[in-house]
Amino acid sequence: MLDKMADFPQSYPAFFVDEENTAKENNMVEQKHLSPVMILASIIFMNTFVPLSIDLYLPALPQMREYFQASEMLVNMTLIAFFLFFP
Repeated sequence: MLDKMADFPQSYPAFFVDEENTAKENNMVEQKHLSPVMILASIIFMNTFVPLSIDLYLPALPQMREYFQASEMLVNMTLIAFFLFFP
């Protein structure tokens, strides 16, 4: 495996990291602004928006259909798009 890794250019350091290479050799930059705990807290905080937005969005579907004068199928397509792009 290591002999195959030597064939790859140095522009792919994140895919092939072994114990011999350091972060500096791989052109990796250490995160300066957020600690690992804050990154995890940010991910958890962002994941709370999906269930909240679904709870707000679903009851509004009939009113959206009336307001935009769209078919029920078209309004339901917005829900499908939401699930595809904001999982």
